[in-house]
Amino acid sequence: ITNSLSGVVQLMGRSAPGQAVGLEWAYLSHDFAPGWTLQVGRKRLPLYYYSDFQDVGYAYNTIRPSPDVYGWDVVNYNGANLRRMDRWGDWSVRQDLFAGGENSKNNAYTKLFSDTRARVSWSNILGGSVEATKDWFTARLTYVQSNFEQKEQATGLRVEQPNGAFKGKQRFYGIALNGDWEDWIFRSELASADRSDYSY
Repeated sequence: ITNSLSGVVQLMGRSAPGQAVGLEWAYLSHDFAPGWTLQVGRKRLPLYYYSDFQDVGYAYNTIRPSPDVYGWDVVNYNGANLRRMDRWGDWSVRQDLFAGGENSKNNAYTKLFSDTRARVSWSNILGGSVEATKDWFTARLTYVQSNFEQKEQATGLRVEQPNGAFKGKQRFYGIALNGDWEDWIFRSELASADRSDYSY
């Protein structure tokens, strides 16, 4: 749009039954100072290493990111992201802070746990990540937290969680250590999801 302002839009269509074309990315980026970018709009929720570009298949060397790690009832958020790009000696460092929320209607993921689909709400999403790269090595740390609530799609009634609560907090932690050295590729990721407010 200008030298400092740009926009990104991504529409995604999937071949699974009942899946419609969805708006995954729709945000504006403003480079307001050297190394600083503010992004506002709809983005992928960067829970783990591949989360925010998991639909861009040529960006990784596996067929797909592991669904055991990357399969969540919410994968997007609407809000803002503040990014800082910097160099610390020989290291390139990207730091992100983000906040927002997401309401997912008629969520298909909830059918894994119940007979009916539900409306899933992740509110007060707050998180951050730090990614450092030097030569062939990349390390990334992430933390995300939000409130969590479900409502039956048909009735609008709130869904009771295993501990009897209707609303609570969830936390996600992740670390990835990856390398591309000559003919060798190394990928690793350790992830933890804490939904202990719901007894799991």
